[in-house]
Amino acid sequence: MSFRFRSQDDDPDDKIYNAIQVAYRRDVIIFAAVSNEGGNYAVAYLANQSTVICVFSTDGYSNRSAFNPLPINNRNNFSILREAVKSSWPERLGKGYELRQSGTSYATPIAAGIAALVLDYIKQKLLEAEKEVWSKLRSCVGMQKVLKLIAVERDGL
Repeated sequence: MSFRFRSQDDDPDDKIYNAIQVAYRRDVIIFAAVSNEGGNYAVAYLANQSTVICVFSTDGYSNRSAFNPLPINNRNNFSILREAVKSSWPERLGKGYELRQSGTSYATPIAAGIAALVLDYIKQKLLEAEKEVWSKLRSCVGMQKVLKLIAVERDGL
C-alpha cells in the first residue's frame, strides 16, 4: 500500500482496517509505506498495524532517509533503497521516459517485489515433504522472519 492515513480517524467505518484483518487471516502479506513527513508525525496508520509490514526508505548507502518518521519501538522496521531511484514514466506526462523518485511510497512496491522473489526462490527449493514450511513462510509473520534473517539493522531500521 503506497498510501497512508495520518490516523485511524481517516478510515471511515474502518473499511480498510477490516479488509487488512481479513487478508491477514488468509495469510496475505501486506506492505505499507510509513509516510514521508520525517519526525513531524509518527508512522502512518495502516503501516503501524502489527498485521502489516511497514516500509521505510534509505539512500544508496543504507542511511535512513530524512523524510522517514521515527521507527516503531519493539517492532520490525524494514527499509529498502528508495532515494533518487530511476523510474519509468509515460512520455505523455511530459517528464520524459525516466525520472528519479524518492519516498516510502516508492520503497513499498520494491520491498513487496523482493519478498515475492524470495518466496519464489524458496518455493523452487522446497521438497514436497516441506509444504508445511512453505505455508508458514508465505504469511506476514513468516515473511517478517525471513526479512529479519536477511536484513542488517542500522539506525533502528
